[in-house]
Amino acid sequence: MIRADSSADHNWLQHFHGMIAVMRTFFHYGEAPALDVRLLVLVADELPNADDLTASPPVNNCSIASQPLSDRVNDLWAILPRVQSLFKRSASILQPDSIQYESTLRRLMSEILAFKAELRTWSSWQPEAMKPTTAVRFTQAYTLRFPAVEDLLCPITRADTYADYFVAGMWMSYRQCQLHLTNLLCRISRTLSKDPEAYDRSREHAKLQREVQDLVDDMYAAIPFMLVGEQIRGSRPEGSLWNHARPPMLLGGLDLQWTLFTASILDIVSSDVRRNIRSILLWIGENLGLGQATVLACMDTNPPGGVTAKGDALKWAGFLL
Repeated sequence: MIRADSSADHNWLQHFHGMIAVMRTFFHYGEAPALDVRLLVLVADELPNADDLTASPPVNNCSIASQPLSDRVNDLWAILPRVQSLFKRSASILQPDSIQYESTLRRLMSEILAFKAELRTWSSWQPEAMKPTTAVRFTQAYTLRFPAVEDLLCPITRADTYADYFVAGMWMSYRQCQLHLTNLLCRISRTLSKDPEAYDRSREHAKLQREVQDLVDDMYAAIPFMLVGEQIRGSRPEGSLWNHARPPMLLGGLDLQWTLFTASILDIVSSDVRRNIRSILLWIGENLGLGQATVLACMDTNPPGGVTAKGDALKWAGFLL
């Protein structure tokens, strides 16, 4: 991912397939490594017996996101694979040349609404120690200043801090999924509407846009913490500058790039926000030396072959192993 460029943008996929080969070995011998292997159902077509993973938790589960919160609340890794399956089905149903039956679209809409509710329940049941807390609020778009790199103009209204880096990444995955589901909901509602332009002016659409803006604001607020990987309380802005003594981490860019890229290609996200996100991806590529972020900043559609899901799975495997 570091060396990726326009001529070799996905060479890291060979390492992903190497990881899959290792996981097949664990499955073959009936063993699970000390991570929640259900994250790999994000790319279920790569694994044997992947459906079994959604039914029962793996052995030696140490994932924070998978700690049981309540009998009534599924863990995040139990939800994401099912949502990924929905994304795959919806991509086929919503193809421009496919026959879109109203009954099929309404069933799909019901599934989306159910998943969004399930994810909200997961977020509300998180213990306070696992939730983000606001470290500082801003009254204007601030320039983030770190040692040894260019300044980053980031349109944030606040900066949040987290229990640790893993927890921050977990919340970013939650927001990424909610954004994708909201975008799908909007596409289906527009397709079902007799007057798509009138739908775009409707209260329903305005409500979805407000929800998206809240999710984007939450993503922005996580960027300072994700870049430095430590508590950010005590860092105070001076004028329009916010100085931080620690240089940004490459790991932060690796984690942020996939979530930011998802937001940058969704129609439900405003064009101004998508443009801002692409500028942040370019900053990550140029200042952290992450070629994949530069490649993603220049894309306006999801690359074929489930690249985004595979990049996410490879990232989480690295975090959790």
